[in-house]
Amino acid sequence: CISYSFLGFFYSGITPSATGGQPMQLYEMKRDGNSVSSSTVVLMVTAVCYKLVLVCIGTFLLIFQGKMLRQYLGGYFGLYLLGLFLNLAITLVVTGMIVLPQWIIAGANIFDHLWKASGSVGRQEKVRCFVQEYHRAVLFLKEHPGRLAAAFLLTFVQRSSAFVITWLVYCGMGLFGTNLWSVVFLQAAVTLAVDMLPVPGAQGITELVYR
Repeated sequence: CISYSFLGFFYSGITPSATGGQPMQLYEMKRDGNSVSSSTVVLMVTAVCYKLVLVCIGTFLLIFQGKMLRQYLGGYFGLYLLGLFLNLAITLVVTGMIVLPQWIIAGANIFDHLWKASGSVGRQEKVRCFVQEYHRAVLFLKEHPGRLAAAFLLTFVQRSSAFVITWLVYCGMGLFGTNLWSVVFLQAAVTLAVDMLPVPGAQGITELVYR
């Protein structure tokens, strides 16, 4: 799991709109012998938890720390609002794909019909297996809501811990004058602002916004 996480962090950081992380994780999970359908559901749930945490934190900052956001972000405040909207939109879409697996099934059936026309029986069987395993994985999650809640809480702790690292580096460099919460909130705001931007890698735009 640590290996998958590192892959996701790296490729999300260097690809537009952080789109490369999940495909590389899925590829690695497939290489390790995990089924593509179950791995897909796992990655979708992880993505929803990650985006939902960002949306919750972003909404909290907008409501209770709006003045601070405008002061620090300045001309980039619009990016913050855009990032909040995009993360909310992708959260709703992916959640819909999990809660309503017929969306995925309908898409798989379209591919199935296309492959029938081309006479690829092997691919048809793979599509049917994918649909069945995907449906079983979704049913398992629906029957164990406690695990979803635990995943969300752990993701919240993980994201909050990552934001605190910025403050630790700030202190380690001998800087002072800004308290922990201001640094953490600013790191969260910058992350939310640039997370979904269609630029070649999130790291460069993150540094730009910090300036």
